[in-house]
Amino acid sequence: MKLDRTDQLILAELQRDGRLSNRDLAEKVHLSESASLRRVRALEEAGVIDRYTALVSQARVGLPGNVFVSITLNRQEQGDLAAFEAAVKRVPEVM
Repeated sequence: MKLDRTDQLILAELQRDGRLSNRDLAEKVHLSESASLRRVRALEEAGVIDRYTALVSQARVGLPGNVFVSITLNRQEQGDLAAFEAAVKRVPEVM
């Protein structure tokens, strides 16, 4: 799907606030409500908009920071990689 300037504006607004009402979105991108809704649905159907999510404040839920870790395995064999991946999946804090 080729995105025009209006599609890009719609995506930018929805990335800023995914709960934006269609009325407010239409106003921000200078479209009628029906045209705005048609475009959003087309973006969803084309898979350009994959999903809507909520961002959780880490500090408010007691997780004040992120840590990035680099891990090197002794062997890169399929079994070792699978075992490592399975172990990591059991740790809920690992994303």
